[in-house]
Amino acid sequence: YILNDLDGDAIFSYLDPDSDGDGCSDVIEAGFSDVNNDDYLGDIIPTVDTNGLVNNATDGYILPNPDYLTAAPLSIDSQTVTDVICEEDNFIITLFSPNADTIQWEISTDNGVNWNAMADDATFSGTNTFDLTITNAPLSINNSIFRAFLNRSGNSCGLYSRDVNITVDVLPIANTAPTIRLCDDDNNGTMPFDLDSQNTDISTQPNTSITYHETQADADANQNAITSPFETGNTTIYARVENTNNTSCYTTSNFNVEVYESAFPADVIDITRLQDCDNTSVGTDTDGLINFDLTVKETEILNGQSNMDFTVNYYTDIG
Repeated sequence: YILNDLDGDAIFSYLDPDSDGDGCSDVIEAGFSDVNNDDYLGDIIPTVDTNGLVNNATDGYILPNPDYLTAAPLSIDSQTVTDVICEEDNFIITLFSPNADTIQWEISTDNGVNWNAMADDATFSGTNTFDLTITNAPLSINNSIFRAFLNRSGNSCGLYSRDVNITVDVLPIANTAPTIRLCDDDNNGTMPFDLDSQNTDISTQPNTSITYHETQADADANQNAITSPFETGNTTIYARVENTNNTSCYTTSNFNVEVYESAFPADVIDITRLQDCDNTSVGTDTDGLINFDLTVKETEILNGQSNMDFTVNYYTDIG
């Protein structure tokens, strides 16, 4: 008769608490009690009666589950341990095990005191796969802890992954500011715009900063920021609002700046006098009153500017 050493660790199987060498105690794999995890039958230190019968447990004297003789080790080769993401991000917590048959992701929202098995929903998917996907991450999962429980046929213990700590930082709000309109003071097509005057319309959130850019690409890349006063003609300005604690968390919006041609009428001395002989259009032809069509002077008044852009109004006094 040769004493069995199933896992070849030089400890005979009848003395080896893990005779199949898969990292799970034989007493657990056999289906018996061991709450105190001492690898011996029962939830307390083993005791025996005068006949050598173990009497500290009520189980252990029925046919065991054969798993204790099935070598089924569980291991994790790699996994996400910690990460910082932005609100509304999509993110994947990854884990790889070469030998797990099943996986169940769990979440704790009280720093690991209590754990709940996860199920797929609008935020989480892949809760029974190696890749736990977070979609449109809400702030409510900030500082949540995740872990995976792996199992394999022939291994009754299972294996927990390391805890995965996820921080979710606030995604700033970037409101759309109103259009800034300025009259061109020299009609050269550009004006200096105070972009910073738009700050409070765009965002008043704490821990944020605002920069302005000429293109959406520059705003997304956070490059080529422009400063006030910014000399430009009609264009679109792109605002980037970012979380100062995590600059990868940003939102953009845009607004227009518009330059309008100013009226530069002709000097009064350059406008020819409008005169005519007295007639009966008003009263008599000797009362010094007639009707004048003032619009005939409009071209002179506009001094080359278009009547499509300007309206000329007439008054009897400068007040």
